[in-house]
Amino acid sequence: MDTWSYKRRVHYYETDRMGVVHHSNYLRLVEEARLAWVEQNVMSYADIEKNGVVIPAISACGHFKNFLHYNDLFSVHVTLTKFNGVRFSFEYVIYNEEGTLIYEGTSEHCFVTYDGYHPISLKRKYPELYNKFAEQLNVRWLHSYSERGILLLIFGCISWALGTLYAKYRSSREEKVNAFAGSAWQMLFASGMFWLCAVINGDVREADLREVSVTSWLSLLYLVSFGSLLAYSAYVWLLKVRPAAEVGTHAYVNPFIAVLLGVFLGNEQVTFIQVSGLLVILLGVMLISRKRKAQ
Repeated sequence: MDTWSYKRRVHYYETDRMGVVHHSNYLRLVEEARLAWVEQNVMSYADIEKNGVVIPAISACGHFKNFLHYNDLFSVHVTLTKFNGVRFSFEYVIYNEEGTLIYEGTSEHCFVTYDGYHPISLKRKYPELYNKFAEQLNVRWLHSYSERGILLLIFGCISWALGTLYAKYRSSREEKVNAFAGSAWQMLFASGMFWLCAVINGDVREADLREVSVTSWLSLLYLVSFGSLLAYSAYVWLLKVRPAAEVGTHAYVNPFIAVLLGVFLGNEQVTFIQVSGLLVILLGVMLISRKRKAQ
């Protein structure tokens, strides 16, 4: 989401003998703003604590740029910058009424149990609370990087199409290609790129394998075995024996199957627009199949 702001005036007791807000009070100001942000965008701290969850601070730092005086109107701009279900971070910027930069700071927090203060994963134990936090971060991220993401998706689709055509019409003719070896090299390269992106983005450093559930590990094993080794090897083999346009129809069928599995196994809700999109996909696959039969 866009940066959210919290406004009020400086109280007299927050100033010191020099007539300016004492430096220690800036942590209080950003805490007020953070509590208001959580209450407006997620739920109140009181309701969170009723679920047996408390949110201690791990770190906080700030840089003082200017002064606030008694009765000055100021605004604290709050931005959720990171969230992984175990930890989350905020950035704060304080301006006075004239728009002068007063303070810049950050804070990091975690979720722990009220009884014993043990770290917990919201995604596993409190999915509703996890989704509310994640929604705020995802909306903000999409707003900032949507154009870049769309370009990357288009580039990915073009790359996939070019790779498919190369495997079908060039490598299969000029080289003695082993379907399993070809898929292994492609998946190895893709996994290397994923790890590189994860390291650059800081995901490896923030990951906590102890918080990964058994169900998640089994799901990963299923994806590796059936979604990658079996399915992708079959795809590469089909490219050698069937037309590329016909083999490529699996990309249209995948979303249809995914939605059906989500409805029947995950109790997900399907909107009218999604149903319309599925019908368009099926119509496209049917037209391609009829064209092949006519030829």
